[in-house]
Formats: sequence, structure tokens, C-alpha cells
Amino acid sequence: MPSATHIQSEIDRRAKHLCRQRVLPVDYYRIRKRLAVPLPILAPLTASYPVRNFTARYPWNVWLLWALEDRIETLGAAVTFLDSAAVGTAVVADLAALAAWPGYRETNRALAFAHAVRILWVAVTQWDWLDAGLQTRLHAALERAVADALPLSDRLYAPPSGDAPIQLNAALVLRSGHAPENLALAMGLSRSPMSHVQCDNGSLVLGTAGRWWLDDPGYQQYLRTAERTFTLGPSAHNAPVINAEAQRHKRPTLLTAMRLSDAPDVQFALVDLTACYPPEAGVTQVWRAVWLIGRTQLLVCDQVQGATPVPVAYHWHGHPELYWCIQQGEALWWLFSFAETRPPLAKL
Repeated sequence: MPSATHIQSEIDRRAKHLCRQRVLPVDYYRIRKRLAVPLPILAPLTASYPVRNFTARYPWNVWLLWALEDRIETLGAAVTFLDSAAVGTAVVADLAALAAWPGYRETNRALAFAHAVRILWVAVTQWDWLDAGLQTRLHAALERAVADALPLSDRLYAPPSGDAPIQLNAALVLRSGHAPENLALAMGLSRSPMSHVQCDNGSLVLGTAGRWWLDDPGYQQYLRTAERTFTLGPSAHNAPVINAEAQRHKRPTLLTAMRLSDAPDVQFALVDLTACYPPEAGVTQVWRAVWLIGRTQLLVCDQVQGATPVPVAYHWHGHPELYWCIQQGEALWWLFSFAETRPPLAKL
């Protein structure tokens, strides 16, 4: 654990480096491009630079605001903990420029908006050393941002009427405890319209001892390579692939999640994934049930029904450091960074 003195020294070192910058370096690592944006940043990026095999306008401001957020929070920490006047001048200039932006939202994308509003909110709620005039401008910027985004939020995320269970942008989490030897289960349950969030509802990750043993490599690589084909393909998740069709929609319904009253060490959840699949899957019902039993067992049961029998395929992925032993239809996982006498963690 670093000492307080070491942490303060590192904050001071980073803040001094940032104060010398005249441009903000932004690394668009997914598309292998780097931009230098003059400071302070007075408006969102509007230029459109060519991106290989990417026809739509790239969301440049997401990464821009990500980098700006890191810069401003580092400078703010230096003022808060080190009372650095020189650093205060830099962070005030950055915040004043951001507060003057005409807007923070890119069409229906929420990620750039979230970064911008978080910067403003941290400054307003945590940095009482900012002068009253700047605080007023930051408050006004937040009010503009909310007024701009609230109608869109209501349209996209307003819950349906009635008493049916609903699940908004979230994941279901069950865990047996918080000690290293406990199990933690997370299952995708997202209705987010963001394309960055894939159609992988019901897909599971299972973790213990600081690692996700049962893993899900599915993320969206932007460059059109074999990696992108895999991560967006049907074999990147462990939700069922039905009639050779993966999910195309984010329409899960959490039917129930509970700790059993007659067996308190058992947690149970049932999710309806039917609406996540296209008509070509030929299904009338797809339910996934999970039981987390104490600190040692996870049971997964899928119920798939169609007008006629449909083939179902699965793709299970483990942590890249795992060793697999497959015998007689069972798969055992070993991680040799643990004592070799430890039994395998999982059996599929």
C-alpha cells in the first residue's frame, strides 16, 4: 500500500507535467489514431477524420472527454491536497472552457455526455475552492445538460406501465460473500441502446480469488479484423445460440431474483431472454435460471421451447491463464498459480 507521502508526490508530479502541456493528447487506441487538441478546449470536436472501414462518423468526443476528465481530476486533486496555486490556474481554465460548450451530447450517444457531466458534477460538489463566478457557470452548464438530455432519457428508459418486472441498464449480480474464496456471479441484463453494449444478455461471468474464471471476451473491437468478427459473433458469449442464431436485441426481463427462505445459502434468479432472439431462431420461450449455492456451486439451467425442436449450441470461455482438462464430457479448470494441490475450481 503506497504511503500518503508517496501518493501526494505522485499527484504533484503528474500535475506539474499536465500544467506544462499546451495540447491534450488523446489516444484513440481502438482505431490506432492519436490527436493533439489545443488547450483549453473551447468546444467539442466537429471535424471528421477518415477511419479505415468505418463509414459512420466516429465518436471522437468520447475519448476526448475521457482524456480531459483524467486531466481535470488530476489537477483538481493537486489543488485539493497540495494547495497548488499554479495548478489551480490551469484547472480553472479547463473548467471555464468546458462550461462554455454549447452542448455535451452526440446525437443519441450517452457516453460523451456522461463524461462531461461527471467532470462538471465533481467540480461543483467537491471543489469548494473554486470561485463563486465559476461555480455559477458550472451550475448553468449542468442545467443545460440536463434540460437537453432528459427528454431523450425519458423516451429511451421510461419503464413500461403495469406491474411486470423491468430491467434497465444493469447486470444481475449474485455473490456468496466478499472474501477472496467466495464466488461472484454477474449476468448481462442490459436494455441500453448503446451499440458498445452487446446483445449478450444472460451471458455469465463467474469470479473468485481475484479472477473471472468463467469469462466473456465479447467487446466491440472497432477495426474490421478477425478480432472484431469474433467479438461481435455468436461464439463470444455463453448465452445459448439457438438454431444457429445469436441474440439481436437487448430485451431481457428479470422474472425473479431471491435468496431462498428455506435455504438461505441459495440464491436464485430467473431471466426471460425470449425477446432477445430473432424470429429465425424459431423459439417461443427462452428462460435462463441460475442458482448460486453456498460458496462452492453455480447451477445454470436453460429452458428453450419452439414450435418444432431447435438445435442449441454453447460457447464457454475461461480466463486466459486457465488450463483445461476435458474428459468424458466434463471440463475441469486448473490455475497453476495456485497451489497444485488445490482442486480444480470448476466442472462444466
